[in-house]
Amino acid sequence: MVRGRLIGNSGSGNAAGEVIEVRGGHLTTSQTWYANPLIYRVNQRRHSPLVGVQQSRRPGVLTIGPGTTIEFANNCGVAVGYSGYYYAAFVCDGTAGSPVTLTAVTKAPGSWTGVYYTATTISAQSRMDYTRVEYAGQTNGANVLCESASPILSNCTFAGSSVNGVRCSGAVTPVIQNCTSSGNLQDGLDLQSNSSTVTSCRFTGNGRYGLWADTGCSAAHITNCIGDGNVSYPFSLAANSVRAMESGNTGSGNTAGDVIEVRADHVTTSQTWVPNPLIYE
Repeated sequence: MVRGRLIGNSGSGNAAGEVIEVRGGHLTTSQTWYANPLIYRVNQRRHSPLVGVQQSRRPGVLTIGPGTTIEFANNCGVAVGYSGYYYAAFVCDGTAGSPVTLTAVTKAPGSWTGVYYTATTISAQSRMDYTRVEYAGQTNGANVLCESASPILSNCTFAGSSVNGVRCSGAVTPVIQNCTSSGNLQDGLDLQSNSSTVTSCRFTGNGRYGLWADTGCSAAHITNCIGDGNVSYPFSLAANSVRAMESGNTGSGNTAGDVIEVRADHVTTSQTWVPNPLIYE
């Protein structure tokens, strides 16, 4: 894998392409991948790249520097931690002027596995800021999958997944703020049995719902979000999770209607459904 400081490297006339090839494997040291005139291309499957230090219980941290673009080949992706032995953190440190881009070699939905924050992710050290993640969904069902992990996702775009833009599942508390999830073939954000905080996000042009939540999300917090131009409703929640819709959530141009859909469910927690610009239905 990549180690050291690769900076300012360029190329031309190479038959296989003008890229920095990264062969898939396990990262067992903390490192930073810096922007270059050439983009990085991750080839070969082995949960590539996988970051962590086996059995040491100390995290290996992979940091992606501002302005860096990484392409992933079929069946490749980022698995943050693995199998109870590898503890890891993954940081995409983009800026407004120099975002990080994680994309596919083939620019089509489902062309790589995406970013998978596993149960052995060191959540306190994992974050994405000003990062675009696109064309994933293969295997993991999302551009970004937070499974028993709680990273912070800020100022990001999640686009063109073959399933969901972002999926959060398990007893997790990720923070998703000022993000856009667009053009995904299923939902912009899929919440399953977790306590996510979702603030000032936009879910637009998705193939099903803008945001979907199952019955186990009554402790989530959804505030000041916009759902527009989705094929179904902007927001769809099981009845037991409706109290997560706190205030200021709006929608327009959704094919099924500009309402908060309430799906049939048993309400097992005391709760208050607060007014929103959208009505409940």
